[in-house]
Amino acid sequence: MSTLRILASLVVFLGVSACGGGGGGGNPPPDNTPPNTTITTNPSDPTNLVDAQFTFTSTEAGSTFQCSLDAVAFAACTTPVDYAGLVEGNHTFEVRATDAAGNMDATPASFDWDIDLTPPDTTITDSPADPTNLTDASFQFTSSEAGSTFQCSIDSGALTDCTSPDDYAGLAAGNHSFEVTATDAAGNADPTPATFDWTIDLTAPVVTVPASIIVNTAGPGGVAASHPSIQAFLGAATATDNVDGDLTANITNDALATFPVGMTTVTFSVTDAAGNTGSNTSTVEIRIVDSTAPDTTAIIINGDALYAVSVSELTARLTALDNIGVTAYLITEHNSTDSMNIIPPYLDPLLSASSWVSVTETTALDTTIQYPLAQSYSLGDTVELCAWFRDAAGNISSRVCDSIIYGVDWESGIGFWSADNGVWQVGTPSVVGPAGCFSGSQCAATVLDGNYPIGTDSRLVSASMVLPTVAGTQEIHLRFQQWFTYAFGDNGQLQVSVWDSASSTWGTWISEGTVVNTTSGGWSLKDVDLTAYAGETVRLGFLHTTDSVSTIGAGWYIDDLSIVQITPAFTGTFEAGWDNWGAGNGVWQVGTPSVVGPAGCFNGTQCAATVLDGNYPIGTDSRLVSASMVLPTVAGTQEIHLRFQQWFTYAFGDNGQLQVSVWDSASSTWGTWISEGTVVNTTSGGWSLKDVDLTAYAGETVRLGFLHTTDSVSTIGAGWYIDDIGISVF
Repeated sequence: MSTLRILASLVVFLGVSACGGGGGGGNPPPDNTPPNTTITTNPSDPTNLVDAQFTFTSTEAGSTFQCSLDAVAFAACTTPVDYAGLVEGNHTFEVRATDAAGNMDATPASFDWDIDLTPPDTTITDSPADPTNLTDASFQFTSSEAGSTFQCSIDSGALTDCTSPDDYAGLAAGNHSFEVTATDAAGNADPTPATFDWTIDLTAPVVTVPASIIVNTAGPGGVAASHPSIQAFLGAATATDNVDGDLTANITNDALATFPVGMTTVTFSVTDAAGNTGSNTSTVEIRIVDSTAPDTTAIIINGDALYAVSVSELTARLTALDNIGVTAYLITEHNSTDSMNIIPPYLDPLLSASSWVSVTETTALDTTIQYPLAQSYSLGDTVELCAWFRDAAGNISSRVCDSIIYGVDWESGIGFWSADNGVWQVGTPSVVGPAGCFSGSQCAATVLDGNYPIGTDSRLVSASMVLPTVAGTQEIHLRFQQWFTYAFGDNGQLQVSVWDSASSTWGTWISEGTVVNTTSGGWSLKDVDLTAYAGETVRLGFLHTTDSVSTIGAGWYIDDLSIVQITPAFTGTFEAGWDNWGAGNGVWQVGTPSVVGPAGCFNGTQCAATVLDGNYPIGTDSRLVSASMVLPTVAGTQEIHLRFQQWFTYAFGDNGQLQVSVWDSASSTWGTWISEGTVVNTTSGGWSLKDVDLTAYAGETVRLGFLHTTDSVSTIGAGWYIDDIGISVF
């Protein structure tokens, strides 16, 4: 029977017309619309529950339902429907409604979910160092299942929700533990949380160092670290740590490869596993055990002069070498001519501590001092000074001595000197002369308290003296300090008279050296070669000459005369003073610049200059003259050059000029001065190197002269400064 026929019979049975509703209204339309099924509750997805419950509804009341789980055949069911003991994995639930008209939902409602019964695995990917000296900690971690959440705990505290990274600050020193548990989306918690244990160690290791040591050595070069005593010292340190225990093997030190003389601090350090560094120090002292006394010692009086013609004090140059350092000297004075003093009272220096003079410690002592004479001497007496030198270890050198023949000390008056026609006096300058004598308080002068008189010539004459003989290249020089101011036409001249033993008379006066005139500009050293008189008995005369013109000046002042026997040697530095240089007509001085010149010498503290403490005087020409020297020979294209540093400021019309004088062995005289190089004038603007070719004089015996020339105009300047003179072969 067809479905249509069954439905028609059912309609008739119910009294409803197939063509229209009852009561004249006819029949309703048929229900051909299926219901829509909706699942209203379901398990979580994913879930770790093996039971599942579903509720569902239909859009048409009175519907019935059929359910299917995991694609099995649909079966009648009612809401809610429960399933129990499901297995782990993916599951699908479907439900469909059928309305009262028999219409079935063609699109069943469905729900897919996973039953996850496997917990995630938690891993800590970053953590603090263990041990560490940091009180902050940061942890990073992951789960084997994406979407997991985490709970963390530190030091067995309660688990709290956390995310990676998880940071902690201000933790205390000691042991710590961190735990993190991952829970996956299904709610499965890692049953074996990831953990990390670490130690915060804030205590540095304790370093125990050896006692300080002293190592002796024989020289100033220090001691190598490989020395057995130093090696034992360096290996004796120990170290312990509260966490790591014995760290001795890890100790380092900052020992030098060579320990210098003196005290050296060595730092021993060690770092524990947490990064804490402990250190401690001890010292190594290197002492010089010095049994070597200073040697190569010397004392040179007045530049090795033979005679001290007029002095109250002597200039003594002291030199000594020592492997460690000279620290003091001692000088004794002795009249070796006194018959009562044949065995000099040299004095045991060890017993005279108060007599030692300290100096800055140096391995090469070279110092010049002024030694005031403590004893009284007569003309012809020999003054002997003896010196000892002491080093830092207390070793004392052997005695070294030098002597000089005593002339007349103008500090005690005119003595054996005399003036043949008045004018000359001995005493203290006043009124118009220099501010004082060059040294001491008395000197010789043409009238001490005013200008010299007009038209009176007079000679200051010394006692007789025997000049020594010379050998080889030795020379005899007279040196004295002079100050002068002469009016035009007046001058001063050194002269020598020789005793003629055949006739028992004094010879005529012979002029030696250059005339002095105009003005010196200050005290200046004059050097006169007396070698021609070697072995002769002579007298010295300082001839003061004036004309009859009414203009006069302060005159000529003489101080600190000495006669020296030298083997000429060229020196280009003035650190030791004049050495073998001299000035022909004053003006030139040696010392430290001041007032108007350069701020200082080019090198060192002393140089030569035309007046050190002011401008040069008007109208005075003067030449700075070197000792004689033999220039080297040259071959091929070689050249000889004189090189020196110069600073100058000249007024218009004034200048400086280098000159050379050649020794004529045939006539035993010096040749005329020959100008070499360019004139210097106006201003240099600072220290500058000048180079002059002297090749034309190769093999010759020469003297160098720096000629300072001025005119008579009132304008003047600071003048010419010379330093670091050298002769080179290129």
